[in-house]
Amino acid sequence: MEESLALDSNKVFLLPGEYHVTKQPRVIATLLGSCVSVCIYNKETHLAAMNHFLRSHATAAGDDRGHFGDTSTTFIIESLFAIDNDPSHYRAQIFGGGKV
Repeated sequence: MEESLALDSNKVFLLPGEYHVTKQPRVIATLLGSCVSVCIYNKETHLAAMNHFLRSHATAAGDDRGHFGDTSTTFIIESLFAIDNDPSHYRAQIFGGGKV
């Protein structure tokens, strides 16, 4: 469930095409320009997820899901909802997408 660069047990830095879903307290960070990141937090269970994607939609079946917003965001949402499926427990924010 965790595809990312773990700096240590409490910090994760996401590169383009990566995502991270965790049940543990952890700092998840990235650096964005024209890429986009969706961050989701469960205020009841403290689950969290974040992705860092390059393009909005996968172009073909079998594309690396981490690089596309539709596939990576669906994956992190489904991963979180497999543990707690009450939408009222979640907060989400979207960052990035700068025009460079």
